[in-house]
Amino acid sequence: MLVRASKSVDPSGRCNFPYMENWERKSETCNLRELLDIMQEHFSREPPLYAKPRQTTARVTPQSTQSTPTPISSSSSPPPPPRPGPRHTPYQHPVPMATSPPPPPPPQVIPQAITPLAPQPPAPAPIRNLMDEEEILQEIPKYHSPPPPPIVTAAPPRPMNPQLLALHAQLHQKFTAEFNSFTASITREAEGPRAAQSDLLAGEPAIKDEMARLESVRNVCRTVASRLGATANAAELAVAELKRKGDPEVDEIVCATSIVHNQLINLIAEDHAIEDTIYHLHRALNEGRLELDKFLKTTTRLAEEQFMKRALIERITSQLPMGLRMI
Repeated sequence: MLVRASKSVDPSGRCNFPYMENWERKSETCNLRELLDIMQEHFSREPPLYAKPRQTTARVTPQSTQSTPTPISSSSSPPPPPRPGPRHTPYQHPVPMATSPPPPPPPQVIPQAITPLAPQPPAPAPIRNLMDEEEILQEIPKYHSPPPPPIVTAAPPRPMNPQLLALHAQLHQKFTAEFNSFTASITREAEGPRAAQSDLLAGEPAIKDEMARLESVRNVCRTVASRLGATANAAELAVAELKRKGDPEVDEIVCATSIVHNQLINLIAEDHAIEDTIYHLHRALNEGRLELDKFLKTTTRLAEEQFMKRALIERITSQLPMGLRMI
């Protein structure tokens, strides 16, 4: 393994991060955990090490020569024997092979002396048997194929640093404890929303009933509002009609529901008027502005008229029910 030099790692393996410079200035605000997180994030993007490339050597092996098999004739006459004598193989330049062992040399064919045979009469050509092809194939010389190249296995990996393994175990233990505490806190915090959810689900029927009741109240309010609107419109029309007619007289304002009651109101008004007139006549007599004879004549006539009116009032009120009597 070799060190990969970068902006934060020099060729000797020394790391230099801005967090370390901040540590030298303000050590009380820094800790080892944050430094490890920064180094882990940086080295995950830019690994500080890389594998050294391996060097492979090529071996030079001579190329093997192969002889072409001689075809065998299917006729009964034997093939002509080869000429005795040494065989010369032409020299070939060796061809380099890549990491493969040299193949075994092919078997050498040793020429044998063949004795001459006496001339024989030609024999008839036999019928070809298809079963003889297996024997012919067995007589063909077999050539050995080169062995497969050896499998190159990679070297076993280097064992990890014990201190690094211990640091990994400590970090794993720390992260496990933090994760368990965080999971417990999340579970405790989730109990409140779950209880609220159960309460909301349980209160759904009550909410639906309340919504139905409010809808009925809304319908009633709309009906009452429509009626009130109609009444207000009628009142506005009546006010407009009264304004068009103008202000009524005083005598027309005070009126009863029947003729008898209107007569009763008029009699009472006249009775009070006669009484006021007699009062003012007494004052005029006392002040000397009215003579005694004239006072007596006028008072007598007014008294008789008042008596008749009061008698009529008494007669009318006696015929009315008890709740409607005014005197």
